[in-house]
Amino acid sequence: DVYGLGVLTWEVLTGKGLFATNSLADQVVAHLTQEPEAPSKIAPRGWVTKELDAVVLRALAKEPAARFASAGDFFSAVLDA
Repeated sequence: DVYGLGVLTWEVLTGKGLFATNSLADQVVAHLTQEPEAPSKIAPRGWVTKELDAVVLRALAKEPAARFASAGDFFSAVLDA
């Protein structure tokens, strides 16, 4: 799914786990309630662009309708960022 791809992309870009917590239950709650930080604020050497931030954060939108319609659309947006 697009959210899962967003999580994976965020983690690859930052080298960190999204919403790293002490328990699985806390992690689930974080995914449901917390907004992720822009990857550019965490990524080493600041190489993540604001355009890529926007693409990744859109994939991580809490509301499914606000995400990309498909994985292909997400991939195209990543390539354009």
